[in-house]
Amino acid sequence: KTEKKVNSLKKALGYFYALAKSRYNYGGFKYVDGLTVLNDNFLGIASVKKQLYVPNSMRTRLVEFTWNKPYIIWVANIKARKRPEICIEVAESVKDLGIDLLMVGHIQDHYYDYLKQPENTPDNLHYIGPKSVEEVNGIIRESMFLIHTCRPEGFGNNFIQAWFQAKPVVSLEFDPGGLIKKHKLGYVSNDDVVQFIDDIKLLVSDKELTLEFGKNASEYSFENHDPKINVKILETFINKIVCEYNTVNERFMFANNTTGKQE
Repeated sequence: KTEKKVNSLKKALGYFYALAKSRYNYGGFKYVDGLTVLNDNFLGIASVKKQLYVPNSMRTRLVEFTWNKPYIIWVANIKARKRPEICIEVAESVKDLGIDLLMVGHIQDHYYDYLKQPENTPDNLHYIGPKSVEEVNGIIRESMFLIHTCRPEGFGNNFIQAWFQAKPVVSLEFDPGGLIKKHKLGYVSNDDVVQFIDDIKLLVSDKELTLEFGKNASEYSFENHDPKINVKILETFINKIVCEYNTVNERFMFANNTTGKQE
C-alpha cells in the first residue's frame, strides 16, 4: 500500500511539474517577435502579434522500391500514441483481397517488439523497419495508399510524402486543418476502427476513386508544400521582422543621441 501511495504521489508530482514547466515555457512567447505555425488552426493560440501559417515541406527525391504484391503502407515511429496495433486488424481485413500491409518505422516502445516476429502477426503484415525519407518516398509511390492511425499531432510529414507521390490517405482520426476532407485527399474515419477498415476496403476496391483522390493530393501538395515556395515565404516573413526590429533600434539610438547620451 505504501509503495502504491508513493507511486501515485510521484505521478501527481510529475504531472504538476510538467504543467508548471509548460506554463513557464508558454510565458516565453512574450519575448517573441514573430511566430510561424505548420497548421493554420494553430494561428492565434500564442500571444504573439505577428503570426504566419507556413506549411511543412518535404523532399520528393526517392529510392526505387519493389514488392511482389499490391500493398498499403503505414509509416510512423512505433509507440502507443501511434496505435500501431490497429494495423493487425487492418491486415486481417484485407488479407482475402490479396493486399499486403507494410509497416515502416523505428520501434521506440519495446512492447511492440512482437512486430519483428512474423509468427505474431497476419502473414500479409510486414514490418520492414526504419527507412530514410527517400526510401519512404519510394515505398509510398509503389503503394496503393497510406493509412494513418496516429492520434492528433502537429502535422504528420508522412501525409505530405503520400500526397507528393499522388497517393491518398485514410486516417483513423487526425485531419490536420481539415485538409483531407476539404480537398478530398482521402478519408477520415472519425476515430471509428470499423469505419476505418470499411474506408480502407472501399478504396482498395475502387481504383478510379483512388486515382481521383491521388490526383487531388498531387495538385494540393505542389501548390502548398513545395519547399522552394515555402522557404521564400518564410524568408520574407523573417526579413520583415528583422527590418522592423532594426528600425525601432535606430529610433532608440537617435533618441539617445539627441539627449547627449553616448552609445
